[in-house]
Amino acid sequence: MSYLWFSVLVVIWSLSFLFMKKAAQAFGAIEIGGWRVLGGAVALGLAWHLAGRRWPARVRHFWPLLLVALVGDVFPYAAQPYLIKRHGSGFIGLTVGFVPLLTILVSIPMLRVFPKRQQGWGVLGGLGFMALIYYD
Repeated sequence: MSYLWFSVLVVIWSLSFLFMKKAAQAFGAIEIGGWRVLGGAVALGLAWHLAGRRWPARVRHFWPLLLVALVGDVFPYAAQPYLIKRHGSGFIGLTVGFVPLLTILVSIPMLRVFPKRQQGWGVLGGLGFMALIYYD
């Protein structure tokens, strides 16, 4: 079942770049980014609620969470539609594929965490398939 959910998430993530390209024709990058964050928050809240979990946050957590959401979520989510409008959804979508590689490269010197063999092969395999897509 986890492979099915993973496949659904891959399709949704992939289609989001195409949708951002279409939305950028009518909306600004910040507006698209804000709606993406809000949509993600609603989906996550719904999943959390359906799982029967209780959120332990208090009212005092609101302002720090809002700051993190604005700086950590809205800015990157607004940068993606802006870059997609300028450079195309395919190219920007492919650059996201470098996140696992960069995570590994940064985690080694900063955290002294080395990837496991399976993780290394997964990243290299992903980069190989990405190269095939980019070559086409």
